[in-house]
Parts: sequence; structure tokens; C-alpha cells
Amino acid sequence: MAGSRWVEGRGGRKFDKKTGKSRARTNWEESHGKPVPPGKHLHHIDGNSRNDAVENLQVVSPEEHAKIHPWLR
Repeated sequence: MAGSRWVEGRGGRKFDKKTGKSRARTNWEESHGKPVPPGKHLHHIDGNSRNDAVENLQVVSPEEHAKIHPWLR
């Protein structure tokens, strides 16, 4: 059986061993067939950064993300 594609990073977030991309970004990009637009962030709608289900991810601007999470400023 092959090893896991993911390695655990800061705060329990998962990252692709090969590309270094977060599991959230990888899931979103694979689902949408294109990269997350440059300069945009992925927001976890339910606030759980470990829930990388595509339906829980929303593309937002850094400004929008800072309004949702003021500590990101």
C-alpha cells in the first residue's frame, strides 16, 4: 500500500508532499479544473480549517477574508 499523499503541517492542516499545496487548495483546484485565481484566498465556510471539502471552500479576496477573520490583518 502506498504512503499518504499528505503531510500534516501547522495547526493540523494537510499539505501535498509533492506540490506543497494545501489539501484545501488541491481539492478546490481539482474540483474546478483550474487554479485558485492569483491573489485570492480560500475561506473555510464552517470555520474548521481541517474541513477541506469543496463545498466548504469559498474563494475570497484578502480584504474579504480579513473582514471574516480580523486576526488575519
